[in-house]
Amino acid sequence: MKKLLILGMSSMFAFSAAAQTLEERVEALEYAGYENYTKVGGRLEYRFDSYTREIKDDYTVVNTNTNSGEARSTGKQAAGYQRVFLNLNISSIPSDKLSFYGKLSMAKYVNHFNTDGGTSPEDSAFNDLSRGISASSSSLFVERAFANYAFSKNLTLTFGRLPTSHGAPRQFSSNEAKKGNYPVLSFGGNWDGMALSYGLESGHAFKLVYTPVSSVPFNGQMLDGLSDSSGDKVDVNSPAYALIYEFDKANFAGSRNFYFTATYFTVKDMPTLPSSTGSNLYLSLDRTSFYSEFSGIKGSNFDVYLHGVSTVTKSKGGLTGVGGWLTSSTDSDTKNGTAMGFGAKYSLNSKIKLGLEYFTGSEDAFLYDSANQDAASIYTTYGNAQHLFYSHSFEGGLDIVLGHIIRNSDTTRKAFNLIGASSDIDNIETNTYAKFISKF
Repeated sequence: MKKLLILGMSSMFAFSAAAQTLEERVEALEYAGYENYTKVGGRLEYRFDSYTREIKDDYTVVNTNTNSGEARSTGKQAAGYQRVFLNLNISSIPSDKLSFYGKLSMAKYVNHFNTDGGTSPEDSAFNDLSRGISASSSSLFVERAFANYAFSKNLTLTFGRLPTSHGAPRQFSSNEAKKGNYPVLSFGGNWDGMALSYGLESGHAFKLVYTPVSSVPFNGQMLDGLSDSSGDKVDVNSPAYALIYEFDKANFAGSRNFYFTATYFTVKDMPTLPSSTGSNLYLSLDRTSFYSEFSGIKGSNFDVYLHGVSTVTKSKGGLTGVGGWLTSSTDSDTKNGTAMGFGAKYSLNSKIKLGLEYFTGSEDAFLYDSANQDAASIYTTYGNAQHLFYSHSFEGGLDIVLGHIIRNSDTTRKAFNLIGASSDIDNIETNTYAKFISKF
C-alpha cells in the first residue's frame, strides 16, 4: 500500500510537471508569435533649463482666456526648471502589407507640487505624488499612432495620428535619427489624417497628405454644430492638404548622404475660436517650405542643412478688439512672409559633435512650432536666433547634449503672436540647457 501511494504521488508530480511544461511551452510559443512582429522601445530624457528674458521696450499682449490686455514692462526676468520626457515607441508588422507605428508620450515638470488655483483634482497641490496611481484620471497621451498599408511595392496608404511632430532639423543637434517624417517648417505639430505615398527605388518619393481641421462642439451636440459671432454656421471640417516631394540618396551632391524635401501646405477658411470671445475669424493659409541636408560633405566630418518657408496668409473677419491673422483688419487682408535658417556641425569623432544653428523670420511670416520643447523657440523667431550645441554619445546608450540659444525678437502680435497688428519690440531671450537622454 505504501509503495502504491508513493507510486501514485510520483505519477501525479510527473503529470503535473509535464502539464506545467506543456503550458509553459504553449505560452512561450504565443509570446514568440507576438515577438515576431511587435517591438517596444523608447526614449527617456531628463532636462535642465536656465531661461532669461530681457524686455527693452514696453508692449501689450492679449490673454485669450479673458480677452483682456496684459502689459509687458521693461526689465529682465530669469527662471530655472527641470523636466522629464518619456516616449514609448511601438511597432508591429504583422504582414508584408501592413505595419503599425505608435508613440505614447509623457512630458512633465519634475515633482510639480504647487497649485495654480484650478478647481479640478488634477490641479490640486501635491497631486504629482499620486498621479497615475490614484483613481483621478485615465488620461494617456498618444503622440502618434498610424498604420501603413502597401498596395504595391511603390504605393502606400498611411492613416491615423501622423508622424508630423519633432521633424527635421530637430534631430540635428542631438545625435539622433529623424524623429518625425515631416520637417518643422512644413507641419510643426501633431496632425491626424491620411497620406498616400509613391516611392521609387531611385530615391524619389511623392506624398499627398489630407489633414482636415475639425470644429466639433465639446458639448457633443454635433447636429447643432457651431456658429460664429455673426450667427453663421461653421463647417465641421475644414479641408487641409499637403503635397510633398522627397529625395534621399547616398553619395550624391558631394556628400555621403543627401536629403531634400519640399512641401506645399494649404487650408481654406479655417474657423478660429467660434462661439467664443466674439470671434468670426477665418484663416486661409498657403505654406511652401523646403529642407535639405548634406552629411559628410566632400568626405569630411562636416554636416550642414538649409531650410526655409514662404507663407501667404489670408484673414477674413476678426477677433474683437484684436484683429485678424497677422493684421489689425477685421474685414479681409493678405500678408506675405518668409523665414529661413541653416545649421552646421563637425564630428570630432563618432561620439562627439559640435554645431550651430541660425534662424531668421520676417514680420509677416506665419510661423508656429507646437512641438517645441525649448524655452526659447528658435524656429518661430520674428527677428533672428542662434543655437550653439555640443553632443556626446557614451557607450551603451547614454547621450548628453549641452546647448545655448539666443533669440532676438523684433516684432510681436497681441494674441498667440499671430493675431493682430504687429508691434515693434526689443526682446532678448537666452536658454541654456543640458539634456540626459537614454534610448532603449
